[in-house]
Amino acid sequence: GVPWLLKDISECKGLPMTMGSRALRGVVSQVDVPFVAAAEAAGLNIVGITNVPEFGLSDSSENALYGATHNPWGLEIGRASCRE
Repeated sequence: GVPWLLKDISECKGLPMTMGSRALRGVVSQVDVPFVAAAEAAGLNIVGITNVPEFGLSDSSENALYGATHNPWGLEIGRASCRE
């Protein structure tokens, strides 16, 4: 299968499901949403979750629970490319 990351706004049984909110810290999903079941049936292997704005209400992957999302190859502010 294909390794795949799921946004933290979809429930996947056994994975944390915080929706980027401090109010949901520690919540672990007990079910798979239909999208997750269909993705796995199509051969995707969910290997983790990714950061989202709180409850998905913004266009920035930044929240009070985990902070901002950064490029692992360029943590400096304003760095545009990992090829520098």
